[in-house]
Parts: sequence; structure tokens; C-alpha cells
Amino acid sequence: MKMDETSYYYLAFIIFIVCLFLIYRFIKSPFGQVLQGIRENEPRMTALGYNVWLHKYIAFIVGAIFGAIAGIIFATITGLWRQPISE
Repeated sequence: MKMDETSYYYLAFIIFIVCLFLIYRFIKSPFGQVLQGIRENEPRMTALGYNVWLHKYIAFIVGAIFGAIAGIIFATITGLWRQPISE
């Protein structure tokens, strides 16, 4: 299926809206509230019994997933994935 620039724009826009919704839900969840608590006062969250390292690790993974999605969109729109590796 051949897509023109307008189709790519709408595809990227829909993916952006979905990611924005997921990030909003992530921040408003109890896990997101714990991350905000870690940001504000890490020793307090440790004293409350939260595994700070695990929460930071999961937040890093989630950030990497959204970065990968952005990279996929960028590579698709610019056509980098169609380039031959060697000539």
C-alpha cells in the first residue's frame, strides 16, 4: 500500500494522540504518583517502603519504549528504513 505525505501525517498524529493518552494515564496512575513522590523526595519514598530503583528502572523502560516509537515514526516518514545497507 502506497501512502502519501497526508496519510503519513494522519498516521503520525493518531499515534501521537494514543501515546499522549497513555502517558497521561501513566502519570495519573498510582505508579505515576509514586514516581512523582520519588522526584520530590527520594529518601522519603524509600522510608515509606517503595522500591525506588525498580520504579526508576520501569520509568526508564517506558521512556525507551516511547523513544522507540518516535524513532520508528521518524524512520518511516523520512524513508531511512528503505535505504540499502551496502551498495
